[in-house]
Amino acid sequence: VMHMDEPPRDQTDAEYMASLSDAFLYLAICRGGEAVGRSIVMPGWGDVMTDQEIKDLVAWIRTFSDT
Repeated sequence: VMHMDEPPRDQTDAEYMASLSDAFLYLAICRGGEAVGRSIVMPGWGDVMTDQEIKDLVAWIRTFSDT
């Protein structure tokens, strides 16, 4: 069983989220955590979600922190 060595960061933290570009979030969702130097436990969703669905998810995540 795989587990995260470090828990995910707080996506409601505006300062932290402002430091992440939409391209970074897109790549993390599309190709997984390893693609952006993060946990290999986070899978990529690019084979499951469409390009537009990933963009919509990035926009929705941004609402958590108003960034």
